[in-house]
Amino acid sequence: MFWKKKRGWFGEHLEENIKALNEGDLRRLPWIFCVFSEEDSQSKLLAAKALNNVLKSFDFDDIIRIDMQMRQTTSMEWNINWREQKIGNFFTSTMNIEERKSVLIFASFNANGFIRERAVQMMGDYDGSLPYIILRQNDWVLQVRQAASKAFDKRMQNLSKGEILTSLPFAEKLKWSSRGSHGEYTQKFFDKLVSPEHKEDLARGLQSQNLRTRRICIGALFEASQPDIQKAFERLTDEPEPFLRTVLFEKLRKIGIDMAEPSRIMLRDKFTRNRILALQYLYDKQAGEIYDICVNALMDKDAYVRAFARSIILKYNPNFDFRATYLENIEKAGAPAILGIGEIGQLIDAEIIEEYLDDSRIAIVRATLVSLMRLNSEKYKALLTDMLTDSRIGMIKTAQKLILKYNVQNFSRTFEIFQGTPYEYTRVKCAAILFKASKWERLIYMLEALSAEEESIKKLALQSIQRWIFTFNRSYVQVSSQQKNKIQILIEKHKERLSVNLTRELKFLLN
Repeated sequence: MFWKKKRGWFGEHLEENIKALNEGDLRRLPWIFCVFSEEDSQSKLLAAKALNNVLKSFDFDDIIRIDMQMRQTTSMEWNINWREQKIGNFFTSTMNIEERKSVLIFASFNANGFIRERAVQMMGDYDGSLPYIILRQNDWVLQVRQAASKAFDKRMQNLSKGEILTSLPFAEKLKWSSRGSHGEYTQKFFDKLVSPEHKEDLARGLQSQNLRTRRICIGALFEASQPDIQKAFERLTDEPEPFLRTVLFEKLRKIGIDMAEPSRIMLRDKFTRNRILALQYLYDKQAGEIYDICVNALMDKDAYVRAFARSIILKYNPNFDFRATYLENIEKAGAPAILGIGEIGQLIDAEIIEEYLDDSRIAIVRATLVSLMRLNSEKYKALLTDMLTDSRIGMIKTAQKLILKYNVQNFSRTFEIFQGTPYEYTRVKCAAILFKASKWERLIYMLEALSAEEESIKKLALQSIQRWIFTFNRSYVQVSSQQKNKIQILIEKHKERLSVNLTRELKFLLN
């Protein structure tokens, strides 16, 4: 008959802590780990299984957060003398390899440096432990960092399948860390990643669905002792993320690679910055067709590209007639030509493009509105408010943005539309305009909006009222007697919706 150790306090509460953990309460992790300081084998096994299960669901950001959280100990955990604990006693004979590794990983998060140091030393023998070893290479205790560096070298010689990919964000974090000099180790890591023996890992990383993974792998192509420029060049046309195409293009250009052909491809890139980079490169290299390319770019959908193209054209032909070019291309190019007229046109051009307000294409009408306001905002400001009655979401969005941009709000008319429209989207956009009114009128509109049927608008109104109270003293405009009476009536009408605290605060500010 075997004598069974009595469960300690943490063991007695283990089941409830595991249940809470499985329901998402990660604050229970330190208490679950404290079971390993006690002597009950069954509790240790249950705790190891729980830690192993939760670890499988963690990504990089979760691990960084838990690493810090595990050291935010309470008085109960400090009653444990971790320095006297031996990690070998944390294990039971029935734990499998993954469970033992999970125990070590969480031990490496422990508040006690002796536990972290010993955990890191032992992790070097476990496949898949490299990410957590790298994390400890920036530990604040020198001995832990030293142990982690030795374990790092050991793992780098015995990498398991996929281990180097899961370590990518940890290695990048270490590269920017400040405790000690980590350049030697991050260089070893990225050199290993781009080495022939790990070409499959690198290929998987470059094709990963995870943007961070692809970004780090792209960086490794350039940062390795022997950069793989050919692969980086190939990746430029395969990379789906515009920002990473920018990174690749700029890095390749910086090291002197001929980017003429990629530039011609990037002229069609969906990302504005990439089209500008392509134009800039071709202009800097004095490409023979740059003038014609810029003439075509005058009809680009983006204002920055159009402006950049015009600046280059003027260096070749100071007398270029942009206005005539845009007017001639309205039927062919549509919205970009109309927008171009708004950017460089004359007051008379407003009358020319006004007819396109009746066009069936939303993009054309939106471009016309934008250009009309550029050319003659005073004449067309009333039109913007009326456009809020349009049933098309794109038109309402454009009208609202332009009203706020040019500060041409007609609050009474907008409130009429707010009350009369059957469309929730329109009411939200009208509310955004109404809530820009003067100090006390704004509050009245917010309180009126509490009568809306839509919960989204009621919620927006409540949030806006709370912000109004917070910024109350930024304007010293006094409430008029008429405004005060109106506000008091609305407060009483919506006091249940406002809550006791909001009602009290509003009444206080009125007096």
